[in-house]
Amino acid sequence: MDIAFLVRRITVEKIVHEEDKKEIRDFVASHETLEDKDILFIYRLTKTANYFVERNPRFFEESLLERLFLYSVSVAGRAKGTDSAEYPKHNLSQLEYHLNSFAGNFAKAKFFMIKSKTASNHSSDAFSKMVYWGERWYSQKYAAAQKSEHTDKKYSSCAYAFATDVAMQMYKLTKDQAWGKRWFKSSLKSAELSKDFDPRHSTLYYRLAAYAASSVYKLTKDKKYAKLGLKYYGKFLDSVDLYPELFKLSTIRIAQSEIRYLKQSIQRQEWR
Repeated sequence: MDIAFLVRRITVEKIVHEEDKKEIRDFVASHETLEDKDILFIYRLTKTANYFVERNPRFFEESLLERLFLYSVSVAGRAKGTDSAEYPKHNLSQLEYHLNSFAGNFAKAKFFMIKSKTASNHSSDAFSKMVYWGERWYSQKYAAAQKSEHTDKKYSSCAYAFATDVAMQMYKLTKDQAWGKRWFKSSLKSAELSKDFDPRHSTLYYRLAAYAASSVYKLTKDKKYAKLGLKYYGKFLDSVDLYPELFKLSTIRIAQSEIRYLKQSIQRQEWR
């Protein structure tokens, strides 16, 4: 079957046969680059591959995930530089941020494959590879969020939430303050964007922003982050009573305890 027809059919009908999967995998394996291919074809191919990866993160081997990542990032750049008049029936800016999101998902799958190996291989090289793909996972999800922020707030809020998840995991893995700051920034963006259309989500992400700020403060003793932790734990507690089913009493008590700790820490720093 013609590969262009196949990926178009799958993206429209959402029906996939076993032989389709093999054909997609074989096509990716036999094409190192897609520089000569049309933007819409590559978009449909990576969208199809993303559909497979979301359902089975191990569907593609590591080398093919890396190739799919490069396809997605490359064509996202091409979409940005293409005159929209060439594709009058398509929203190229939307295609661009979707491609960034696909790239993030391919990086995520690659990250977890490396992580599963790292459990039995504690070399610095394996750890560096995991951080490398964590960076790419985060950067593509964050790019998707930024690019959609002014045109699709719901999509952007979700993409910032995905970036939050990456940054939180990477902070816990590396204990690097840069990841803690990314965790704070992404969760705050998700909270702020969703406060008008999904206040439950916003409340949850204000708590995560506060947690991130408090974590950065404990690592760095930077008073700025203590104050940010106080501010957003306060926002979380202001709204939490509206959603008693969403948060356990223990979560609320932890927030109250963190507020006391941060206030005392700020006071001690100011007395010195």
